[in-house]
Amino acid sequence: MSIKKVSITTNSNMEDVLSSVLFDNGILATIIEDKKPLSTDELDEMYVDIPLELSDDGKATIIFYANVLSDDEYKTKLEENKKNNKYVDSSYFDTNDNIFTEESFHITFNNIKNKLNEMNEYLDLGDLNIKVEDIESEDYMKKWRDNFTEFYIDDILIRPYWSENKYNNGLVINIDPGMAFGTGKHETTKLCIQQLRKTIEEFDSNNKNISDIKMLDIGCGSGILGILCYKLGIRDILSIDVDKNIDDTIKNNLLVNNIDQNDFKVLYGNIIDDEDIRKKVGYNQYDIVVANILAPVIEALVDIGRVDKFMSDNSYFISSGILKEKKDEVLSYYNKNENLKILNIYEDGDWVCIVAKKLKN
Repeated sequence: MSIKKVSITTNSNMEDVLSSVLFDNGILATIIEDKKPLSTDELDEMYVDIPLELSDDGKATIIFYANVLSDDEYKTKLEENKKNNKYVDSSYFDTNDNIFTEESFHITFNNIKNKLNEMNEYLDLGDLNIKVEDIESEDYMKKWRDNFTEFYIDDILIRPYWSENKYNNGLVINIDPGMAFGTGKHETTKLCIQQLRKTIEEFDSNNKNISDIKMLDIGCGSGILGILCYKLGIRDILSIDVDKNIDDTIKNNLLVNNIDQNDFKVLYGNIIDDEDIRKKVGYNQYDIVVANILAPVIEALVDIGRVDKFMSDNSYFISSGILKEKKDEVLSYYNKNENLKILNIYEDGDWVCIVAKKLKN
């Protein structure tokens, strides 16, 4: 495997245009370097000193990293993804998993370059200096870490576990996203965090003992949502994921948040149609179920996976990872499930979060 760093210089007012071209070509994670002043909302999220005298010089650099694998490595990775996510169209992993063969990277890179040069005929995209570098994995890790900084979701501080900043005022979550499993900064995770907190507060206002709440996190990734619920007082948490490769990441996240692994259960397997896994999860018992995954998986959960079978009466199902363009399609599956009543739909950017309640049997 090799790691390639691709840098594209442009005008700062064209960042969204370039990001859209990259997204259309399967590049989901980018870094933008510019000198634009931060907005009021962005400043409100900061607790470190920002050079306020900084002014936009009209230039920007868009950066992305690509993992380029041998044909055999790529085939193995692709088959692993398809096996673990069989309810997702396999074309998703062909284009959107940030992995390439030498040939596919060459094709993708040329597609991006040609499209940008074509657009530059009628848009001022700047000098469009496009550079590709081969980098060492250690350099990649350092650069990745440098770009994962502390941030707030409301008054919850989420910070990298390696941060030397000892700031601590209120609820703090330390996180090691494990390179691929979620820092919490994505809009879908933000939506889930906000709705989980709101739901827990509602239980509290109805005099339900928070420590007695049972919470199930489907597709847990880094474990950030379960860790949030633990820090909000829940002590019966089960996190499940199809990918056992996240085991070390979750264990590390529990460690850096001072959570005993005996208090935080993790299960690996497919909850939708593996009956052994479904029995281990347990039926009719969870007060809160959250799934921050892909729209096709949520559809399967609501349909053949019958997520409501794991839920107690008057419990809540919070789902996100849904693009706006997929909202109506996902809602059609909810509408076919007579045990789930949609309470609210929340949006942030291009993403949607659906909160539903299980009706009494």
